[in-house]
Amino acid sequence: MASSSLPPFEASECRRLAGELDLPQFRARDPYQFLVTPDARRAKARASNDPEAEERILYETAMVDVRAISRALQSAILVPVMKKPGNPFAERISVGRAPNCDLVFRYSHVSKLHAHFLLEATGMTLVDQRSSNGTFVNGRQLEPSVPHLVRPGDGIRFGSLALDLCDSDEAYARSRLALF
Repeated sequence: MASSSLPPFEASECRRLAGELDLPQFRARDPYQFLVTPDARRAKARASNDPEAEERILYETAMVDVRAISRALQSAILVPVMKKPGNPFAERISVGRAPNCDLVFRYSHVSKLHAHFLLEATGMTLVDQRSSNGTFVNGRQLEPSVPHLVRPGDGIRFGSLALDLCDSDEAYARSRLALF
């Protein structure tokens, strides 16, 4: 399914670490951002292509549906957004189906080189690489080759693969509350 230089975390492993470490230790161990399975209500709104539904859901605080997703998938997966050792272009994290990408998602609707994250002084941006099925941030399709600033909490779709971007603080909080 997904691979990176650090194997994806199973939700149970993230919960175990959050139980053993305090937030500064967890943050020091995992200082990067993660792609995680989204809250079911947000995923449904995203799929409906109704920006108002997405907006309404973004401000709800209950996240109970994440547990249902975890049960349905056996366990949620957290994929660290980071470079594979030895891959060129240190500022660019490639996403795609090809095994030489930094983040590999083996799904037919993800292109071989689908998109890439750019690490910039202003933050992290996402760039669609003229993928067949598009790259979306919060329900809006990105123009190919145009960087788009992304932040923790953003919903990201590679084709129909919907994920949320979260930082280590959110991963820690969700794990402590057993929300995935």
